[in-house]
Amino acid sequence: MQIIDWLDYTHNRISEPEEGISLSIGVFDGVHRGHQELIRRITASPHVPAVLTFAQNPRQILKKGSRHGEITSLSQKLAVMESFGVFRALVIDFSTGFSTLSGREFIRLLTVRHKIGLMVVGSNFHCGFRQDTDAALFKSICEKAGVKTEVLPPLMEGRRPVSSSRIRSLVAEGDLRGAASLLGRPYGIDLQGIEAFRTGDGFYWDAKAALRLLPPAGVYPVRVLSNGGEWLERILTVHDGRLSIPSVSAAEYAEFCW
Repeated sequence: MQIIDWLDYTHNRISEPEEGISLSIGVFDGVHRGHQELIRRITASPHVPAVLTFAQNPRQILKKGSRHGEITSLSQKLAVMESFGVFRALVIDFSTGFSTLSGREFIRLLTVRHKIGLMVVGSNFHCGFRQDTDAALFKSICEKAGVKTEVLPPLMEGRRPVSSSRIRSLVAEGDLRGAASLLGRPYGIDLQGIEAFRTGDGFYWDAKAALRLLPPAGVYPVRVLSNGGEWLERILTVHDGRLSIPSVSAAEYAEFCW
């Protein structure tokens, strides 16, 4: 996957594919089954499939003190997108400066120098300062700029849409099976970048401080991905925002899932 910084994109520092790109935009926290529908649409087009997403959830910048856990780290998110066929990721390092862009200015920066053959967003999409541009207005502005744009309805499971907030609630309640159903895969936590501390029989990771989304305190059987690429069966303890796996090296594991 090509990972491109937003500033490089807007300053025309990248080579453009002749066929143009098909682009979907969003936070994509979890890359759940609803997000996957957006990705399927862009990968089915004749253009190079690309996404525009954020290095960190904008909520952490716009709502100071917001400490809700993230379903996926950036590296997890990009890896899942790549597995579904996304070729290029435009990544925004969200800042207060970016947050003041209007929706129209954001669209202008996206389209003025670049060939976008197709734009795809969900019906609950918003962008721009104080979310001044909803999906319908986004589509109207893009199409006036000559970019074909599709707005997809939410994917439903039961009587409710599949959403990141719904998955977050299920994990917090300990319903990991329900969360996996909405994700389309087991829920997992990326251990990379989380500080590890030595204990008497191994190490623990301060996952809460790293804004990882955790289930209730308890003991869980998990599958752990070693840094050597092997999946292993282990027992995980969640307590006070910390994760611990007995008798391991802190550098031994990269990720685990339920």
